[in-house]
Amino acid sequence: MRLDVGGEGFRGSLSTSTLRSGVEMVHLRIESGDVARPPVFRLSWSHPLVSVHGFWREHRDVLLDGALEPLHPEAIYPVVLACTVSKLAAAAYGNAVVPLEGEIHLTLLVVNGTLEKGIVRSLADDAGTRAIEVRDCRGCHTRTDSIGLETGLHHIDIPPAGVAVLK
Repeated sequence: MRLDVGGEGFRGSLSTSTLRSGVEMVHLRIESGDVARPPVFRLSWSHPLVSVHGFWREHRDVLLDGALEPLHPEAIYPVVLACTVSKLAAAAYGNAVVPLEGEIHLTLLVVNGTLEKGIVRSLADDAGTRAIEVRDCRGCHTRTDSIGLETGLHHIDIPPAGVAVLK
């Protein structure tokens, strides 16, 4: 992994062949505290890993300033959560259940950081129905619908490296 620190903040290059780079980025975020800009992730051949710029600007409050909770370090953080008072961002990087516990936030961001065609989420209590907007890794809309947030385990269709926004 290459990491440059400059006037623009952090910039890193990740290899797609190792989980170690992702773990190092989680550690960097934990240790960095309050930085002006988040890391910019790029594949080794310099194409964006995901279309993050507009997404990051819209949700920078939770992505940059949210309380970070990487889950299951023994499994190399397959799920990472970040939350503010009104938003919860959940990113699944491995084949793991994304727990949505406690009070459900006004906005839920669910990132599929796997090559699977979706993620499994778990809810302890019913949370009604929400509008869902799904985008692929290029930022293109793939689905706009509504989704029930019922108790239990449920699959959410999100393209590989895509994101779902539930409001």
